[in-house]
Formats: sequence, C-alpha cells, structure tokens
Amino acid sequence: MGKKKRTSSRQGPDAASFKKSKTDKTPVKRKGSKETKFTTPTKTEKTSVVASTQKKDLEQYSKEAKESKEQFKPGNEERKGREAKLMIAEKTKRIPLDVTNSMWPFVSEVTLSEDGDTVHLVRNEVNHNTISPSLSNEITNNFLGNPIGANRGDKLHDPTMGTDMKCILTYNEKGINNKGPGKNVEQLRYCSSSLTKVGYGTLRPPIDESYSPDWGDEVLKKEKDKNLSFEKYCVLNSCTDEGLESIAVYNNISDEWEEKKKTFNGEVSMAFKRFEMLKLYAKHRNKRKYHLDPMEGGHRKAGIFQANFCAQLNPEDGSISDCLTFTPDHFLIAGLKPGKDITANHITGAYAAAIDEGTNDKGFFLETTRVDVSYLSDRDVSVPTFLQACRVCSESIAREKRNSATKDVFVECAKCVEEFIGTMSKEALLGNPSLKKFEYGGENKFPKKISAQKDVPKGNFDWKTDRDKICRKLENLPILSSDLFERYAKDPFNKENYSDFLKELEVPRMKKNNKEDDKVLIKPPFVVTYKSMAVHAGLGEKQRATTEMLNKWCLLPRFIHLLLANKKNISLVDAAKDDKVGMTVIYAMRHHVTSHGTLNLSYDACAPWYGLNKGYNMAEGENNVIIAALYLTEIVNAALTTITNNDGVHIGKKKLFNSRTKQLAKQTSDVTMLFSTMNVYANNPGIDTMINQLAWLYMADAELAHDLKNLTKVKLDKVHPGQLVYVHWINCVNESRSMIKQYGLLPEIKSTEDLKMMFPPMYHIYNYLECGVEKDVCLSVAEHFYSKVTSTSKRTLPKQSFYKEKSSLLIHLKLMHAYALRTLKGANPKVAFLRAGIYIGCKAKPKFFRDSLRYRVGDGSENERTLDKFNLFRLATNDVYLTPTATAAHLFETKCAENDKSRESREKYQEIVDMWKSANKGRAYVTMSVRQDKPAKKARTGNGGDDADCGDDEETKALTKTKFRQPMSELGKALDKCYKEHAKNNQHDMLADVLTKYNAIQKMVGFGKLFTGTAIEHQEYDDDAVSEDENSGEGEERNDNIDHADSDSGSEEDSASGSDAENAGEEENASDDSEEDDLSDSDRDEGGSDGNADGTPAGDDNNIGTENKDARNATQTSEPVHDSNSHGESAKDKDDNDVDKAEKEDALTALNKYIDGLKEGEVKRTVMTAEDIELALNLTTRPNLKCKDDRACFCSLKSDDMKLIKELYGGDASEEVQEEIVKKTWISPLVELMRALKWDSSINGLPASSTFKEEKDMLLWNGGVVSEKFMSPME
Repeated sequence: MGKKKRTSSRQGPDAASFKKSKTDKTPVKRKGSKETKFTTPTKTEKTSVVASTQKKDLEQYSKEAKESKEQFKPGNEERKGREAKLMIAEKTKRIPLDVTNSMWPFVSEVTLSEDGDTVHLVRNEVNHNTISPSLSNEITNNFLGNPIGANRGDKLHDPTMGTDMKCILTYNEKGINNKGPGKNVEQLRYCSSSLTKVGYGTLRPPIDESYSPDWGDEVLKKEKDKNLSFEKYCVLNSCTDEGLESIAVYNNISDEWEEKKKTFNGEVSMAFKRFEMLKLYAKHRNKRKYHLDPMEGGHRKAGIFQANFCAQLNPEDGSISDCLTFTPDHFLIAGLKPGKDITANHITGAYAAAIDEGTNDKGFFLETTRVDVSYLSDRDVSVPTFLQACRVCSESIAREKRNSATKDVFVECAKCVEEFIGTMSKEALLGNPSLKKFEYGGENKFPKKISAQKDVPKGNFDWKTDRDKICRKLENLPILSSDLFERYAKDPFNKENYSDFLKELEVPRMKKNNKEDDKVLIKPPFVVTYKSMAVHAGLGEKQRATTEMLNKWCLLPRFIHLLLANKKNISLVDAAKDDKVGMTVIYAMRHHVTSHGTLNLSYDACAPWYGLNKGYNMAEGENNVIIAALYLTEIVNAALTTITNNDGVHIGKKKLFNSRTKQLAKQTSDVTMLFSTMNVYANNPGIDTMINQLAWLYMADAELAHDLKNLTKVKLDKVHPGQLVYVHWINCVNESRSMIKQYGLLPEIKSTEDLKMMFPPMYHIYNYLECGVEKDVCLSVAEHFYSKVTSTSKRTLPKQSFYKEKSSLLIHLKLMHAYALRTLKGANPKVAFLRAGIYIGCKAKPKFFRDSLRYRVGDGSENERTLDKFNLFRLATNDVYLTPTATAAHLFETKCAENDKSRESREKYQEIVDMWKSANKGRAYVTMSVRQDKPAKKARTGNGGDDADCGDDEETKALTKTKFRQPMSELGKALDKCYKEHAKNNQHDMLADVLTKYNAIQKMVGFGKLFTGTAIEHQEYDDDAVSEDENSGEGEERNDNIDHADSDSGSEEDSASGSDAENAGEEENASDDSEEDDLSDSDRDEGGSDGNADGTPAGDDNNIGTENKDARNATQTSEPVHDSNSHGESAKDKDDNDVDKAEKEDALTALNKYIDGLKEGEVKRTVMTAEDIELALNLTTRPNLKCKDDRACFCSLKSDDMKLIKELYGGDASEEVQEEIVKKTWISPLVELMRALKWDSSINGLPASSTFKEEKDMLLWNGGVVSEKFMSPME
C-alpha cells in the first residue's frame, strides 16, 4: 500500500531506477569518489539487473565504462604479463622458418666436454620449463614410431613436431665464454631437468655503428661468401654424406671433417658419422653464431635431439656420451610399458631404419617443421629483461594450453628453492639476523605439543570462525595469528602475498657484540649458522625463533601447495581456493615448523580445530604431505648450514664474501639438481609414492638422530638437549640429501651378495619388497630390529601393513645404522665417532646454554673445543662405526652423472668399507638376532658360508638379567652345598675368592643368594623389583634429560630452543631413549673399546648392565660364616615363596570382590582393549586378553572420584583431599587393597610417550611379568 509498483524485469527498469540501483550496488569506483562500499545480496534479493535498451542510456553506460577502465589498475601478475607480451610484440621481428627433423641438433647450442667425449645441450632461458625426462622420452618414442611396442592409449600422437613451435633466433658469438653478468648477456642453462647454470650467452650482435635492427632477416635470407643462408642451412638432410659436408662447410669445419673422415672405414654407419659430426660441431663453438631456442616446444626439441641419436639426455646436465644407448627401461619412467620380449636391439633397429629412410630422402628425419622465429631487434632492451619477458610469455602459452604437458612437481619445487635462495642479500650472507622481533610470550619455550586430549583447551573451536579464540587459547608467535600469515598460507604463489610475508620477516642484522644494527635490515633466506642457533637465539629473556624456522615458514606453504595440487590433479589457482589445503598449511606452520625430528611425527591434539583428521603417526595417512614437505624444507636448511664450512679463522671480509658466495652457488645448484631429478631417478613412481617415501625417510632420519643423541650424551651432561638433537638431526638430513642426489630416493642394489654380507636383516626386507619372497622372515626382522624405536614410529615400522607398499632402502639403511649404534654403544663409549673428535659433554652450564656442545681432539684440557660448525658433528667411519654414506656407496648403484670429484669420493668410501671389513674379518655390520615364534628360513651371509642367525639352531639372542635367574639359583645352591662340606673341615676359606666373584655378579643381576660375613642371606628379588631394575637404565636416562631441561627452564640461557619444545617435549618421544642400562665410568672402561663382530658388546660386564641398587648398597663381602639355619633353598623358603605368590593372588581377588560389592557408579572395573594397553605401556608384544594368564596381568578401573583415589594412592593427598576422602568411606579400603597388590599403576608408572591420559581411568599391571612377557629383552 502506497508503494510505487516495480517495473517488470522483463520490460527492464526505467533509467532512474537503474541508476539508483547501480549507484547503490555496483562495485565500480568512479572518478573522484572516495571509496565504494560493496554490498552482498541477500538470498531473497535478485542479483541480476536487466539494463535499459534505450540508445541514450547505452551511450551513458559506454561513457562510464570508459572512465572506469581508465581508472582500472591491473594486478601485479596481469601487469607483468601484459608488459611481457607488449615487449615481445614491439621489440622483436618475426619470420617463418622451415627446419628438417634431422637438423635440429645442428641448429642448437651445444658444447663439448674437455675429454672430447660428451656433448652438452644448452639453451638460453627463453622457456619457463625445465625438461622432464619422462615427457621427452615419451615424445622420442613417438617420433621413432613406438619401437618399444607400448600400448600408448591416450598417449597416441602423430610423429610430428607440431605446428606451434615458437623459437628465438640467438646471436651468440662466444657462447659460454662471454663475460657477465651485464645488460647484454644472460646465463645459459643445461637443457635438462637440472636448473644448473653453465655460462653466459647473448641474443643479438654487438651494439656498435654497424648494428642493424634487421640483422635477423639478413642472417636468414642472405648468403655469406657464396655459402648457404641460415634459412637454407636449416633444411639440409643430415642423414646423407652430402648433407654432412654442407654442415661442415657452413660452420667452417670442413678441414676438421676431412681429417675425421680419414679415420672411418667402409663399415662405418651413418649413425656414427652423424654423432662424430655433432662432436665437431660442438667442439668448434667459436666458428658459429646462430641458434634456435624454443620459447614453445622445449620438450619436443629435447625429444627430437634424443631421436636423432637414439640416446637419452642425462637429466642433470643435458648430455649424451654416445649414440644408440636407449634401452626399454628408459621408457618406463614415461609410464610406457614395453611390449613383451622387447630389447634394446628393437629400439636400435627402428632407429637404424629411420636413418636409412632419411639417407634415401624420405621418412621422418626428412620431414620439415614450420617454426615461428623471432629475434631481438631493439638495441636498447637489456637481454636479461627480454629473456624474462620470454619466460612470462612461455608460461602464458602453457596456461592457454591448460597445462597439457604433465609438469614434474619436484622441478617446480626446485624453482621455488632457486627463487628463494637467489634473493639472499650480501648482508644476509655475511651476517646473522636479530630475531628479537619473534619472541614467544611464554618466555622460555615454544608451546609444547598437546598430545593428550585432556590437555586440549575446553571448547569446540574451528579456525575458520574462531581464529582469535584459538590464538588466545594456544598462545604462539604473533605473526602466526595475523591476517598476512593466513593469506600467505592459503595462496603462497601470489606475488604480493609472498613479498609482503618476506617483508614482515625483515629484521636488523646482528653485530659482533650481539647487539642489533638497526641501520642494516635483512630478510630471508638466512644462512643457518651455528652461532645464530647456539648464541643469538638465546639472547634476552624470552624464547626466540631461529633462522631455520623462518626459512621453513617461507618455503613450507609453497611445497605443500605444489604437492597437494599435484596429488589432487588441480591447478595452483584451484589449490589456493581449496580450504583443506589452506588449513593443512596453517596447522603445519603453527604446530610443526617450530619442531623437528621425532617430535614432529605425532599429531597435535588440536588438529581437528583445523579440519584435519587426527592419527597416530604423521608420516603415514592423509596428512603425511606435511612431513614430506617439511623434509624438503629441512633439505634446504641442511644445505644452508654448510655455507660457513669453508670459513677460515682469520679471513678478510672480501675473501669471506667470495668464499660464501661460491659455496652458496654450489649448494643452490646441488639442491635444485636434487629436487629436479628426484622423480626421474626414482623412475616416476607417482606422487603418492614420492610423498610416502619422503615422509618415511623423515621418520628414519628422526630415529637415527634420536639414537645418536643417546649415543653421545654422557652422565651428568649439562648440554642443551634440544641443541644436541638438532645438530645430529641436521647432519642426518645432510647425509640423506647427499645419498638421494647420488643414488636416488629409491636406490637400486649393486649386488645382493654385498647386501647379504653387510646387512643380512635388510637383505630379507629387500627380498620381500623387491621379489615378494620371505614375507615371514621380513616381518620377523621388522618386529625385532624396529621394536626399539620411539613410540610413534613403533606404531608404523614393525607393522605388517607398512610392508604392503614398497619402501625405499634408504629408509631401512638409516634404521639399521640406528640399530647398530644402539648395539655398539655399551661396548665402545669412547670410540672417536665424530668427525671433530670425541664428544665430552658439558660439565658446567655455559653462559649461552645452547652453546654447550664440547668435544676433545686429543688428551688434556687444552685440546677441548666448543662446537662452532654443524658438520664437525657428523658421524665418522672407523673400525667400529660405519656411516650410512659409506655403506650406501658400497651397496647402491650411482644414478647421477659422475665427475672426477664424485668418482674419487665414491672410491674413497669403498676403501673405507674395505678397511672396516678387514678389521672385522669380513663379518656383517648388523647381524640377524631375531626372536621368532615361527620357524623361518635360514639366510646365508655370503661370508665364507657362515650362517646368519635368522632362525638358526644356535640363535643369538640379547642377554638380559632374567636369563641369570636359573643359573644363579643353581650356582648358589651348589656353592652353598660346597661351603657346608668345607666348613665341616674348617676349610671354608678356600671358597672366599669364588664367593667374592659370585657376589659381584649377584649385585649386578639381583638373582641368587648374597654371601655375607655372617650368613647366606636370601636375596632373590621378586619379579616386580627385577623388572623395574631392568628398565632403570632407560628411565634414568630419560629422567636425566627432563631434569636438565626443567632445572634451567627459567634461565636466560634456556630461552633458545632450536625448534619449539625440545627442552620440554624431548621426553614425549623418548620412551626408548636407551636400549642398554647405564654403566658407571669404571664399568665402561672395563668393557673395552672393541665390540664383537656380530654387533654385540664385548665383555660380560657390558652385557649384564647396571648393578642392582639394593645390592650395590649391601654389606661389603667378607669371609662367610656357616649358619645351618640360613643355607640353601629349604622347604621353608619354598613355602614362603608360595605364600607370597598366594598373597598376591588373594590381593587381586580381594580387590575385585571389593569393587564388585560397591555401589554402582562409585568405582567399577573396565575392560581395556589389548591395543590400548599396548599403546599405554609401550609394549613390544601385544597381550592376548583371551588368554587367562595374560588377562590376569592387568586391572583397569574407572570412577568419578578417580582424582581422590589417585592422590591417596600416590601418597600426596592434601588436607582438602583427605577431608573429601573421609566423607567417602569406601575409598581408603580400596586404596589399601590396591597397595597390597604391589602392582605398577598409571599414576606414575606410565612411559613418557604413553597415550593413556584419561582422568577418570586407572590402569594397574604386574610390572615384573609384563616386562618379561610383553617387552623386548635388554640389548
């Protein structure tokens, strides 16, 4: 009522109403206006408006649209794209050109190696791509007519070069000898998957008075000295003798060709002649100037080059050393399965037939391709700027084609690394950053990982809607709560997000006196120097971030986006819109960047707040991409720790800069080459497999670093535990980086006999993974050798499901080395196993707590040093220890192109292994010592016919204290009887020496009777006490670590955790920190420094382990006195033992009856699953709860008053709690019955990494029986 009737949308609104609607709702910012507010239509509003069709209105709309366009400012990416296309259009001239397929090698830029045998294909970087060997091999197979007989399916294409080739004509008189950089030169690259730069080249003739903007037309059309023009040169037939002669004439190498032909005999093939011509063409680089570099069609050029010589380009340096070298295996990486019975001869035959056709002026090699050729005509445009424009245009063409060519995701990762490291400033290269800007408000430590559900802040939160609440609940660095952080996490390839994020990380440089230099600001990438981690991170009163963290913040989002985009088969643009991808990055950045090693393998209990499913082990499952991406960032950081390796003690600033610049270039090249060839050397197994292998290798390195920490750490060591772990961790990653580059992520074995001899257990794993045989043996090996890893890895490695998919032998090599280190630890504590010398620990807390790693290079305090470079802590090979690098060189096939230096290095490692073999009489490094429930096949070590001990008749098992129970009991009885006989004749002194030695053993193991000066006392310890003592070494070492961290947690020096919560969280995954009981220094010295060849410690004392504490404090031994009432195991002793056993059984029965008699709801027995019990107690063997004996070892309770029960049972009940307990009269009798049981409880007996954290539950277990039945024996 009273409202104006609205115009029908079919007729269109009148001009006035349209203008009003447009003014209110359109997002166009008009000229002169301050700000336009955007309104979001409601669900009931119509979001489309029909414009007026009146001529007057349309003219008005057109005028306003023009004004709006004038005000429009394109985004950064769009602007760059437009400027690049405009430059190519305005600064170049274009000419169509025909090129025969046989001439592509002879219009390319190539160089010859110094030895004259290897031809390298190089290119000016006018294409945004690097070459994917799989794609170029697929193209080569297509060009040669599918000689491998593969069923190509959707990969079937006509064998042509296509019609869309776009090339740049380059003038490059001196090639790689040009001096640069400068406005007229740019670095050349190998035509390969590598990003390595090889020299400098240019694109146009020298700029002088004779320079002509039409130089390209003159080159193409004009004949020089009555010789061919470049246009006619490109259509020669190189498959004929006449064609080769013409190539020699055009390139001024006729004399050289004539000399070469004299070496030919009548049987020389045309294939051989063409390759010899290519080498001459490459050698006399100074006699030619013009080449074609593809801006579009780079893979086709690589494919046609390979087809011309039937040889694959080396994926690292784009080289071939001979022709006719293709085999069917080369095409497997392209996903092409050769037909049955296809051999290399079939490929060679197809190639020879194609060359014969070309010789007869027909066939594929004589066909021509029409190429769109451009050349740089403008004399003022700088060559680097022009090449950048070419790359932008090339990428634009790829987008237009919807990325029809499959890109290698790891090549894209390599590009990210090169872009990132390439921006390092001189100041950042020479100095360290002051990261005071990134102090954590919690002062000493970064937020500890929340592993238990009960520790999660109460509330049902979601990052998308409750970000501020989450940031308040989980206090972290402020930058990880900002809008900029979230934008970068969700779209890291947006240039503005990337540059803004780097700008936010910009900080002052640190001076030599550890003060800030506000005049010089530096931003990532940062060199990860030891000083930046050990000293600068600990300045001030609060915990600071470290250089390695900031580097990871920059790279991790990009790596995760690339991997997930490839995994989901979506573009990076779509990945940026995918909420799941963004949440994955945000969770990883907030909860995993500040940690490393084993700490990163477990989920944070807050993961569901980010929409992630929580699992047991981050290295497996749907979120393992986080661990895989983290491992890639750790590889980059590992490379950046080596920048200072060549620094001298007293070196000038200029020399230091030159030294570090050279090292930075080398490390950048190494990392980009490793990434870009990773897929190739693994034979393109697929993105899922690659992610799995990287995540599992992260887990293996974490376990090895964890064991190295245990191996190095000494008693009363005040070393910063986080720094000690990080140094070992980064060296393990560095070692893996070297091995992946050399042998690939999925290495191949040189000789199974070598593997069988050095690592018999890994040989059985290899047999199952590669050949599908010996499954039972493989699983037995895994159960035994991988049962002492940290609790998170234990959920993965020993399980049968882990071996359903092929896993890299690098993973098992690292884990086997970790096992060897644990085994050798007790017998060889003072062997110099570090490159720098012997680790001696930190006796007194230093000024900077993290700067506490000390070693000795000789005898005397004057030879003690403090660590200042990471690489000094690398494991060294000697007569006792072997490094993974040395054994990998001995076992694995080399996949990368070797130079003299790498060949010498490999030969050196082989010599080291041979020396170790000689010193250890050719025995295995890790022997089979497997406890098996089922008989397994015997395995031969290959060492003189000796049997490996996998299921052998004389099975070698680990020596444990419990194995002394029966022998000591029998020996005690015999000595007692013997003593009685001698005492009758007053000759008991004759046994004094024997009894003294017997007492020494009794003190160590706790079994048998202790002979004292007055009597033979009954000192047989019950199961509980002995089992606790068996594990005391592990518990003591773990508690040592906790005490050190906690005792200094409030100090300044402790404010520098290398990664998140090493101080606070080290114990979370340290349930298996020590496989042997701690020995006193005298015990260790007596053990000697030589181990048995099978990896077990030499000397009985080391095998026995720690002395029992009660026995250690017993009365000093003296001459025993006969007492007939206390000798032997009399009937009374047996009765006492039976009564004790009955009392325990009665206590359990009484406890159960009491609980059953209580009111419902006060307390009740619960039934925990076998799996829950296994995880709660870190058992290595799961109990069978269907078995009465197993079930009788455990008791689980639940009560709403469990807090009161626990406090009373633990003996620390407060007055308030006591008052509450008095009111609840049933609690005290219950606790008394529980104490009478004398079992361990979940109050204080759970392992540090246990998953049993329920507040209302309580678990009790028979400690002695559980340790004996369900825990692996002491090593």
